Amino acid sequence: MRKLNLNRRSFLTNAATTVLVGSCLKVSPTLAAKLAATPPQVLGPFYPLALPTDTDFNLTLMVGKTSTADGEVIEITGQVVDRVLSD
Repeated sequence: MRKLNLNRRSFLTNAATTVLVGSCLKVSPTLAAKLAATPPQVLGPFYPLALPTDTDFNLTLMVGKTSTADGEVIEITGQVVDRVLSD
């Protein structure tokens, strides 16, 4: 693996090279008009388009269903914290 050299001289040299190369690679307005536009992105699988009718936290019984879900019902309790709690 190559060692990363982060002294001031190499940083300024790399920054100047980046600016110089970037200024040479400008896209002309006529070429930019010919490029295809970025397609719109989907909202994703976790963003609901409409709010669900079932608003409680009971996942074993859904609105409009007459029976509970199959399987073993378990209850999970506790707290989610971002640091260790001292006793």
